[in-house]
Amino acid sequence: KRAHLQEERAALMRRLEEVNMQLAQIDEDQGHCDKQAEILEVKLREQRQHFEDKIAGSFSRQKRLTDEKLRAVTCKECAHVALDIVFREERRRLQEL
Repeated sequence: KRAHLQEERAALMRRLEEVNMQLAQIDEDQGHCDKQAEILEVKLREQRQHFEDKIAGSFSRQKRLTDEKLRAVTCKECAHVALDIVFREERRRLQEL
């Protein structure tokens, strides 16, 4: 019976060693995955910042163009008003003659 128990203990020790090796591999893989996750988080933050900057730049350009268009429309309206004044004044002078 002792020999049988020793064989069983040896088998259990081999199995325990296998389990320990598997746990060590899992720990190593987990460490690798954690490191990769950190790298990906950094890349994600960088990409997010990059595109947020691009979006902000796009909004800024859009606002500048809108302001420029508004100034152009205002100038055009002023020019039309000035022309109207000149034509009215010219008509008035012609009627005076």
